[in-house]
Amino acid sequence: MKFSILLPVRNGQDYISNAIETVLSTRYEDFELVISDNFSNDDTSIILSKVIHEKCRIIKPKTPLSMAEHWEFIINAGQGDWLLILGVDDGLFPYTFELLDDLVDKAASNNLKVIMSSRAYYFWPGCESVYGNLNFHFDSADRVVTKNILKNTFKALIGEDSFLYFDLPQMYSNSVFHRSLFSGYNRIFSSITPDANLAIIAFDQINEYLYSSIPLGWIGTSLNSNGFSHYKKLRTSGSILTSNDIAEDFVSLNSKSKINFHSSLGNPMLSKTPLLLYEAGVQHTFRHKLRSLLWNSKIALILVLAKEMRMANNDQIFVDNLNLVAKQNDINQRLISIANLNYRIFTYLQNRFIKLIFLKITRILQVVVGFKTKSVKYYQLRATGQEWKSMVAVNKEILNNIDRILP
Repeated sequence: MKFSILLPVRNGQDYISNAIETVLSTRYEDFELVISDNFSNDDTSIILSKVIHEKCRIIKPKTPLSMAEHWEFIINAGQGDWLLILGVDDGLFPYTFELLDDLVDKAASNNLKVIMSSRAYYFWPGCESVYGNLNFHFDSADRVVTKNILKNTFKALIGEDSFLYFDLPQMYSNSVFHRSLFSGYNRIFSSITPDANLAIIAFDQINEYLYSSIPLGWIGTSLNSNGFSHYKKLRTSGSILTSNDIAEDFVSLNSKSKINFHSSLGNPMLSKTPLLLYEAGVQHTFRHKLRSLLWNSKIALILVLAKEMRMANNDQIFVDNLNLVAKQNDINQRLISIANLNYRIFTYLQNRFIKLIFLKITRILQVVVGFKTKSVKYYQLRATGQEWKSMVAVNKEILNNIDRILP
């Protein structure tokens, strides 16, 4: 079997039918959809009992699992050569498998075991307090490149852009991993943050990955999203004590799990993506020894804390957590301040000189040797306003414009 689409769910009654439909509506044959119900206490199990399809398997763990444990359970159940985890509020496109077929051929010719794409965003009702009236955002470009995992992981860890974390392959909705990446592990996940853990597995085992600017799947955000629920929990009253069912459930299941957040790295609820990524690496048993040494060095943690301080933007509850981490790891606050000062100087020089030099070289090449960038097919679709469109309806619009998207 070529592809396994893995759909772990817990209390997803409002979204599960949509996710299933976006997968099973395809005419493609060489795939399976595996759905694991992690002891939902809403109507999810009733909905799943009515799903009868030759491509779909529904399974259930023996006991309620934490998110990381549940992902491990469903990964082990997948039988395909290539694996993709789909969130309950996510979805695939009408062209996903056709695009994957082409990308897998390109990956195989370059011995690549990870494929990733740009992101397409879908916002379910209930997210307006954070994202306003944005319904969906789809950008596509007919462009495939090879990216360096070492460079991009360290950029996500300590670089300027806080969104670089989402440019890492995490086997989640917009990236697929070859199953061979998981062979030899006694336990795949060693961190409570499974997406960060998967990014670390890629960082440890590969040098490059294939990247498509045509999205592979919808990244959904809803009241059921773990990340969104944590954000709302912190922002409702500025306190981590605010009640939130999804966030509380995540914490409760983790408290019963054998997988714990590293004790010297503070409160995961108050950690942003650099520290979560760093923690996943600290917990991971590396196969690549040099990368392990780089990751676990004190200088790496100093640079991570410096970036987290910039992202905290003087928000005291986050700053206090970072100060605690520094204290627990015997890091002088002055070193973090020096790292941030050096970072600002480097960023200024980069923006002031390096980018300017690059632009001038490009213009000289265009004039002297007729250098031209490759013509690329672009397609963009987005919607805001009061009229909310379902993901299935948007997929029909995308299908009608398929010739403007695929090569």
